Amino acid sequence: MPPWRLYFTYVSITIGSSFVFGYHTGVINAPLSVGFQNMMRIFSKLIQNFTQKVIDERRYTCGSSCVRVILSICVTGFVIGGLFGGLFGGVLANRLGRRKTLFLLSIPTILGSVLIMVSVCLRSFEAIIFGRFIVGLSAGAYTVVTPTYLSEIAPVKSRGAAGVMNQFVTVLAILLSQALGLSQVMGTDKFWPFLLGLCAPVCLLHVILMMFCPESPSYLYLVKGDKDAAKHALLLLRGKNYDVFMELDSFQRDPEYNTKHYFGMGNLFRVQHLRWGLFVALIPHFGQQLSGINGVLYYSVSLFESVGLTNRDASFVNLGVGAVIVLGTIMSICVIDRGGRRMLLLVGFSVCLVSLITFTTVLSVQKFSNTSWLPYISILVIYLFVSGFSFGPGI
Repeated sequence: MPPWRLYFTYVSITIGSSFVFGYHTGVINAPLSVGFQNMMRIFSKLIQNFTQKVIDERRYTCGSSCVRVILSICVTGFVIGGLFGGLFGGVLANRLGRRKTLFLLSIPTILGSVLIMVSVCLRSFEAIIFGRFIVGLSAGAYTVVTPTYLSEIAPVKSRGAAGVMNQFVTVLAILLSQALGLSQVMGTDKFWPFLLGLCAPVCLLHVILMMFCPESPSYLYLVKGDKDAAKHALLLLRGKNYDVFMELDSFQRDPEYNTKHYFGMGNLFRVQHLRWGLFVALIPHFGQQLSGINGVLYYSVSLFESVGLTNRDASFVNLGVGAVIVLGTIMSICVIDRGGRRMLLLVGFSVCLVSLITFTTVLSVQKFSNTSWLPYISILVIYLFVSGFSFGPGI
């Protein structure tokens, strides 16, 4: 049985990386809906101050539609930051190491969270946008560094479970953010800045815990060429009685770790079998991002309100979305080794397709019918959609 240090490292890594990604994915829903009127008043005043000359020249009035555009930018700022963060995450991990990269990424995470918390005091919606953007930079890089770090410190037999932990903590964070976003908890005009900035203390805890975690042994051995440091890291992660030399030798024998098998980006397009592998890898990722899951997670409260629920009821129903995602992830863990990755993807995407078609049909019918049970069908279909995603594409 692996020593406690290995599990401690698992938790330390994911609590400040996977958690940040999941929390900011789900947390924006409640403030967008609950605090809309207050945000509209603040944002309208700020826009008039900053763009008074343009407003006078064009006789422009900043109404609710203008504010909704700003709120949409607050949402997408996290995604745009994640796009850029994902591009440099691997570069940082190879140059600085997995552990130091996580330390470095904690800086924009904490800074962005603090900016969001003080945005009301500053009377600045730009602070929210910029804060979400730089947190997104870290979150995008986390999606590269965290799975790599987890897989490299895990024993071969439990490498799959270690990889799933990244997704599991992510969906747990989504569920927590939705629970805290309820109007009975922190989804209020007074507490929503603290709700959005909660990742600051969590990330600070992550930094403290990571001080007691070792660097990736394979990184130390293959990239840094420090065999003694790699041996020490393995002893911490595997136990004092573990035969570290056998695993060190496997780094060179296993093509997955052998540096001779690393290829540049250009080879992915020039070499035929690599080009096909790239195609196979990209298709599920494109399908995942184009499935509509981000729209459901970011605007789920508004989505439930559109089918006839009150804001209070929509917030509680939205909590079920996070719970369904967690259950779907647990189900996929139970069957992934038996059914295989391809089966999970096919089943998951099929469920998503049927759910979206059904939801669109129900919304269309609801416009011409006052049937009382149609909103409940819409809720069930949304739950079915997120369960299909978490069961297959989301894992």
